[in-house]
Amino acid sequence: STGPEHMAAPVKYLVEHSTRPLSVLPNAGLPINVDGEAVYPMLPDPFAHILGEFVDWGVNVVGGCCGTTPEHLKKLIEPKSMAIYGISKSNPEHPANIIFNKNRNHTTARIYCINPAGGEFRGEKLYRNLKEIGEHVDVAVLAIRSEIIPAALLECIEAGVSGAIIISGGFSEAGRFDLQEQIRSIALEHNFPIIGPNGVGVFSMPFINTFFFPDERFVKPLEGNIGLASQSGGILVDLMIRFTQEQIGLSRALSIGNKAVIDEIDALHFFNSDPR
Repeated sequence: STGPEHMAAPVKYLVEHSTRPLSVLPNAGLPINVDGEAVYPMLPDPFAHILGEFVDWGVNVVGGCCGTTPEHLKKLIEPKSMAIYGISKSNPEHPANIIFNKNRNHTTARIYCINPAGGEFRGEKLYRNLKEIGEHVDVAVLAIRSEIIPAALLECIEAGVSGAIIISGGFSEAGRFDLQEQIRSIALEHNFPIIGPNGVGVFSMPFINTFFFPDERFVKPLEGNIGLASQSGGILVDLMIRFTQEQIGLSRALSIGNKAVIDEIDALHFFNSDPR
């Protein structure tokens, strides 16, 4: 009847000393009274990461009890609007440009293009920053240099963006554990969900498609009720192609990359409750 943040010490003790299987199903934090109702304040991403640590320690089964929900992924997977950071005026093969092309007129999300230089791109206004947009943005797609990702995340948080998908590499996979820890700390401090970094993001049609692979390597999958999540974007796309070859339908696909914030546990919770 408590949150996972208060369970760490006893759970670790039980893992080290018990010979029996261990199951942990905490609440989403300690409940607080709001107008006579019990409200559980812990959001899903910090909740899932603590449970992930429990699994690393050796807990056999983890889950959630009162107040737990996968809703924090909803805005990232079914956004009504997205801001794409990194649009290039000179490189049409830049991942941000490919993501723009795959979503413009092909998904239901309103697209905003971000480039500090401003101007226009293929008839669309290039916004210098989120403040210039003047509208709420559900998800930010970041395909910019890794060193400026932390500042971009803080801009997103200040502007009220619901979450971010980080396409950029240059984090723990390149030895920059400090930079990855920095973005993770920002996310956890502000309860800000992040998919990535170092991944291809989200395929969730007709809402969003950040898979920046060339069309010749990507086959639109059949609609179905199977969700896929993978650390490797390449393997994920290969599986999607295999699904199409085998006539297997797909609901959504998540490339979690370095999984700095959102990991397999979060994805499984979402898929378990996803009506698709």
